[in-house]
Amino acid sequence: MISLPGCTNAHVDITPAMKVYAYLNDRRGRVKLHALDAPKFEWSSLLSAFEDALKHEQKVTAAINKLVDLAIMESDHATHSFLKWFVDEQVEEEEVVDTAIQNLKRVGDFGPSIFILDRELSHKPLPIGIDEG
Repeated sequence: MISLPGCTNAHVDITPAMKVYAYLNDRRGRVKLHALDAPKFEWSSLLSAFEDALKHEQKVTAAINKLVDLAIMESDHATHSFLKWFVDEQVEEEEVVDTAIQNLKRVGDFGPSIFILDRELSHKPLPIGIDEG
């Protein structure tokens, strides 16, 4: 097992959760947190990990869409407006994961290419001496 820090986005996932938490508190709502089951952390390949990630993002998108539908049905314009950020964010999340899947299908298990893909996902420049071309 090798470390691929660019393929990890746990640090990014806290921002949407905190947005929801703050919004609910601002609206005098009550936030009750529950324990979650541990997520899966081993896959047969990097490609299968990203395919599972895409399924998860699609599940999140469906949940957000249901919330938007409910906000519209309830004429809750403030919540509808608030949720627009999440709708846009999910479009981006699905695109990033799908692009990674397409790239992984192109390069297979070729280590140097996976290294470059990981760098792209982490938005870090390549080390000196390594050229993308």
